[in-house]
Amino acid sequence: MFHRKGLRKLAAMTRMPPLPLLGFLVWFTLQISCAETEILQKQAPGSNQQEQAATRLRAQIASNPHNPNLHLELATILHGLDQLHPNGGRRIPEAEEAYREAIRLTSSQQHMGMYTNLGALLMGSGQIDGCLAALNRAIALAHQYQQTDSYLYCGALFNLGKALGMQGKADEATKAYGQAIEAARGVHGSTYNKALASLKTFTPDQVAEMEDAAAYLKQPQGAHEQQQKGKKRRRRSRGAKSEMQQKWAFLAELNSVDQSWLHFALFSAYQAQRQYDKAWNSLAEANRLQKLSSDYKPEHDAALIQIMQQVFHRPPAPLQESSEAYDILMNGVVGYPDPSPIFVVGMPRSGSTLVEHILSSHPLAHGAGEDTAFAPLIPQLLQLLDGRGQIQDVKKLGKQYVQDMRAKVPPSRSNATHVVDKMLRNSWNVGYISMMLPQACIIQVVRHPMDTALSCFAQPFEGRGTPWAWDLHGTALRPAMQPCV
Repeated sequence: MFHRKGLRKLAAMTRMPPLPLLGFLVWFTLQISCAETEILQKQAPGSNQQEQAATRLRAQIASNPHNPNLHLELATILHGLDQLHPNGGRRIPEAEEAYREAIRLTSSQQHMGMYTNLGALLMGSGQIDGCLAALNRAIALAHQYQQTDSYLYCGALFNLGKALGMQGKADEATKAYGQAIEAARGVHGSTYNKALASLKTFTPDQVAEMEDAAAYLKQPQGAHEQQQKGKKRRRRSRGAKSEMQQKWAFLAELNSVDQSWLHFALFSAYQAQRQYDKAWNSLAEANRLQKLSSDYKPEHDAALIQIMQQVFHRPPAPLQESSEAYDILMNGVVGYPDPSPIFVVGMPRSGSTLVEHILSSHPLAHGAGEDTAFAPLIPQLLQLLDGRGQIQDVKKLGKQYVQDMRAKVPPSRSNATHVVDKMLRNSWNVGYISMMLPQACIIQVVRHPMDTALSCFAQPFEGRGTPWAWDLHGTALRPAMQPCV
């Protein structure tokens, strides 16, 4: 909460009289902790342990810098933390350096997996040219040392397809996905399914193969053979099932999420064939399997929306000597007055990527994608609003955000004066953005809610903050729960 001492400092800064306590902000903070961060709180112990492990490894590397295993372990820990607990990409340079040092200290026969991981790291940070160089090196090493039966080789081919797709090279991406399918068949079920789900067009043989795989996964694993009349018929049945088990055994241990990709692929294939009933059934099964991995409760988000509407209940009034603290904060008096940030917010599948591409086509604007530097600053902002720290530090946080985002601009775009932040969930942070960056441009992208909802239901999101998209009811509710700018 705002203590009276802190409020007097705020009043002195703004040359206004002392303000009433902002108890509602304390309440708001507590409610967010209950409603929005329940899952993050469950993950926090693991995250803290990994951070501690990284700290220990840094100390060990300082005393033993020529041990490649230490560098590789540090790289993989930082890489994993960046995926599960992103902090605006701050761990990526250290992780990249650790991967490269591990490569430098080992023989080339050990490099295939390291280059594969390095490529994935660089792709996640938008460094596509570096990603492609690393992945192509990994693939070449796999062939040189006969390591093509490795799941890492399959992953390198799959990520090569993704990276080429991000560069708009559709034909090359399709070729890479096809190679990933062939390499992963019988070796790595998750990559096999994901590569199929990434295709835009399918051959009849591929559709038939996916149908066989889906039929195998639908069977209860380990179920007893059904009794059939006639020994000959029974032997044929057992033989056919044995053949199917041998062919698709590499899919048997997949979890529900990894199985779902096969059904997303069938959805795309049937839709292209205009077999819409089959397409819808496959899509429903894909989302059912995804949903098994989540305990998402839509009432949590609905409660958070109500809290936000009560806290940020109106636009700020013009400043006067008698202005309330709410109006002072929301007018950005204590924020960082920089016009360079551009936030694109809204629902997934609403056209936000197109808007970002349009903006970043301007020579003075760089698109940073969803690699936001804002979310990591929110805990510090909440501490300030709770009276722990100097209120003028809100300005410092705004300046830090601007500096962190500008650091993401590559040298080739050094003339860019604006940076586009397309983390869509920043729509939940618009109130904070108004406090911290009062001159920022906020663009809310809106598409017809039925189009948006259906598109989300049909899109495999890999579980990245969109568990509501796996359920038609939750998907239909989502546009109505979307915070409004």
